[in-house]
Amino acid sequence: MLTGARTTFGHVTASLTRTVKMISGDNRDVTGSLAAVLGARPGLVTGAQIEAADDARLRELVMGHDLFAEVEPMHKVAILTALKRAGETVGFLGDGINDAAALHVADVGMSVDSAANIAKEAAAIVLLEKNLAVIAAGVRPGRHTFANTLKYVRVAASANLGNILSMVIAAAALPFLPVLPAQILLQNTAPVEVTFLGMHGSAPLALMLLIAGVGFGIVTLISAACASDSSSGASAQPRGLALRPPARRRAVAPRPSCSFGR
Repeated sequence: MLTGARTTFGHVTASLTRTVKMISGDNRDVTGSLAAVLGARPGLVTGAQIEAADDARLRELVMGHDLFAEVEPMHKVAILTALKRAGETVGFLGDGINDAAALHVADVGMSVDSAANIAKEAAAIVLLEKNLAVIAAGVRPGRHTFANTLKYVRVAASANLGNILSMVIAAAALPFLPVLPAQILLQNTAPVEVTFLGMHGSAPLALMLLIAGVGFGIVTLISAACASDSSSGASAQPRGLALRPPARRRAVAPRPSCSFGR
């Protein structure tokens, strides 16, 4: 069991590229022995040292050590607060009643399904398995999703800026509407599909979709230009010709009705 825990601990630390710190209220000897089995970095800080340290010293202790023993609930809060003030994003995993305050202070509070009710209520995430690998399995897809979201935001922002500049310049130079609503919808949807297909290795399909979108835009632009020319030609009056207004029809009085008799 301890061998599997050591493997999982090393896998989580390596895959997440983050430091895993152990905070325990147990005896320093027990905590140190368990940390040695798991392969944690040596060096231990006790609750008494945390209690006696000021803010600057506490930050040094928290950033320089990964093991904390004989701590009280408020010591856990102080450790997490010092990490957050140092610019770290803190996640805390706890299952006891004395972990509720720390779960509330952490950026991401995590507990397990068999934990105390108050711990589960204070946590943002409840794990259904007592396994640190579950956390790593959830963090990795989250990082990929966040990175892809940033890519889409950058692509959409640059494309929309180009659309705005193009429409402003074209509207000042062309006598017709430069971009139709159908083209705007196409420009807002096609880049998303092209980016998605390109990210997932479907480059030929993405290229075909991009070519089809460009062709549709050109056809739509030509149709708009022809429609503008036809409408302007129909309403314009040729030179040298004066259109005569239509002749007004004379009103004819109704004939009187015939009546027989005296």
